[in-house]
Amino acid sequence: MSDLGDYGNDDDDDLSSNPLKGARDYGKRMERKVRDLEKQLAEANARIEGFERKEKQAGQIDKLSQAGLNAKHAKLFLAINPEVEDITPEAVKSFMEEYSLTAAPSENGEQKEESTTEEPGFTPAAVPGTTSPRPSQKVYEREEYIQLQERDPAQALVVLREGRVKLETKL
Repeated sequence: MSDLGDYGNDDDDDLSSNPLKGARDYGKRMERKVRDLEKQLAEANARIEGFERKEKQAGQIDKLSQAGLNAKHAKLFLAINPEVEDITPEAVKSFMEEYSLTAAPSENGEQKEESTTEEPGFTPAAVPGTTSPRPSQKVYEREEYIQLQERDPAQALVVLREGRVKLETKL
């Protein structure tokens, strides 16, 4: 009988009888721990980047609001131009003209720029099953919406989300 007694056999050596196996096991544990810590670091960095992106976007939306866009239009501007770093009044003005947008009301409640998108002779009506549009906003018939979608998909999406599309067909 050996001096080790019931402490182990050839397959399960303890640290005192085989220090190299113990060192290898310790190395493997440390490698696993490093992988876990790297994963946690990557997750934390992703969260930080998300917060920084939201903070940057909030600053850009504020800057666009000061330039005359409302919050929804500012988000649309940023979605269309994600690479923009410096927001200039000229860029905002060309965006507003390109998408036929009106300026957001200023602090005293007046419009900064007068622009109407309503066609003459058209009176908006409430569409069953949708929210009622503001009187100054056009409600699009199905055919008009399809044409708008072909011409300007972003504006068509805005119009649809605002509930200003009458999609029912006449029988």
